[in-house]
Amino acid sequence: MLVWLIARVLVTYQNQGQSLGRWALDMKVVETRYGRGPGLLELAKREGIAGLGALLVVLGLTNLSPTNAGVMLLVLPLVIDCLPAWVDPLQRQALHDRVAGTLVVASRRGYSLDLKLKKMVAEVSRRMKQ
Repeated sequence: MLVWLIARVLVTYQNQGQSLGRWALDMKVVETRYGRGPGLLELAKREGIAGLGALLVVLGLTNLSPTNAGVMLLVLPLVIDCLPAWVDPLQRQALHDRVAGTLVVASRRGYSLDLKLKKMVAEVSRRMKQ
């Protein structure tokens, strides 16, 4: 929990809304009101809700057995959290983003890992065809 808090709240706060993963993919989290990096309270709300959902999923998957399949109901909070993002095609905000007043947007600052991987896969595919 402490590592999650440091990596997802403190690092993101110090880095103007970009965690290490968001930096790798050219994304950042901003406040919906002002469009700037969120404060500690907003990030703590956001990551608290998302972290609780992730923790319940991990607990459900680790305790899964043929006689105890009911633990898969622990996936429901994460589904409920992500459902608004799937349903709303315009804002695409998950419940944790709506509660915290944040939004994930594209950033000009980052590593562009997704683009580099896409280029590498295309290159490998092209070489395999030859």
